[in-house]
Amino acid sequence: MHPHFFLYPTTGSQFISCIVVAVISKIELKNRSQTMQNQVKIDNWVSMFRQIGIDDEAAMRWHRLFESRYPESHQSFLEWLGLCPEKIEEIRTRSR
Repeated sequence: MHPHFFLYPTTGSQFISCIVVAVISKIELKNRSQTMQNQVKIDNWVSMFRQIGIDDEAAMRWHRLFESRYPESHQSFLEWLGLCPEKIEEIRTRSR
């Protein structure tokens, strides 16, 4: 199969194949994310950060860096952790 098959579909069936692959990939990614979210909670992240020497000050620097470079991803990460919207806004505001 040509490596650009999924990038440049030339027939209707190839286009449908592209859509099916994209949808399946999105579903699989969502399922993996939900599985990890159910297993790794915010307390687990904080505990791991503490175990490698990241204190509150270093964690805040990490959040500031994350927010400045990738604000949308920072938002998504905080949501993925299951934080409430108010806590997310508090962290993001302090990170700016």
